[in-house]
Amino acid sequence: MDGLEYDIVHTGDFPSLKQIEYGKVRVPITEIGEPSSPIVWVSFVTGEMPDIHGVVNSSAYQNTLVNTVVNWLEKTLSRQTLRRMVLLLSPLKKILKNIGILDQRMPSKNEIKVPTLFSQIESSLSISVPVLNVDVSVKYNGILDAIIDPTKREEYVEFLFDDFESDKNMLFKSLNKFRVIMCHFQLPDLFGHIYCRNRDKISSLYKELDEFISVVKTRVSDSCWVLIVSDHGIDKNFGHTHYGFYSSNKILGLDNPHIVDFFPMIMREG
Repeated sequence: MDGLEYDIVHTGDFPSLKQIEYGKVRVPITEIGEPSSPIVWVSFVTGEMPDIHGVVNSSAYQNTLVNTVVNWLEKTLSRQTLRRMVLLLSPLKKILKNIGILDQRMPSKNEIKVPTLFSQIESSLSISVPVLNVDVSVKYNGILDAIIDPTKREEYVEFLFDDFESDKNMLFKSLNKFRVIMCHFQLPDLFGHIYCRNRDKISSLYKELDEFISVVKTRVSDSCWVLIVSDHGIDKNFGHTHYGFYSSNKILGLDNPHIVDFFPMIMREG
């Protein structure tokens, strides 16, 4: 559950998201000064930190000069200042992107230097996992417009829910056919960025996610381990919190775990 926020789950009535054990998760803080979804998820599926698994940059601009300038700004300015700049300069960014100056490259599967869960567990399946299965920049396309321009919000949110339904359907078709399944859902992340200051909207979405998890648990046996993990949360300034979330339908006895700590547990189950 990309971007699922611990504080909202913890304080709300979401029993299926909380499960029997839940808490915060420590995650790598990347070159952008906060967790980056592609990098954190690769850490999750490899059990290694970025300097070992090889995916160390959240994205890179194809233009070398632009990449150098952006890297300098990220190291010099605060995250809040950078977010304000991105929002204010969004129209210019769109023009530059249309003419190819701001073309970006997201991390790719061939950059991963170590084995993943899915290369080691024979009966396993990954669905829509960043870097492994999808280029998440496709889903990011339109997020700034949706944040800035309310007239474009409805269409983008509809796209996010269509994507959510597609991933749900793939998961439901695959349940009970593999030893290990990981399905990644982008919806809470991008929806959270749009409505991070609207608690009612976020709570309404989390209620829907809670109901979805409840359905999942009715379609698997009681012995099935259902693990929910997020790579970060969403703060009220449109950015990422420096912690993720986890919940388990089995007692794991974890105390402030790191995102890589789940890897050996999943390997044992697989």
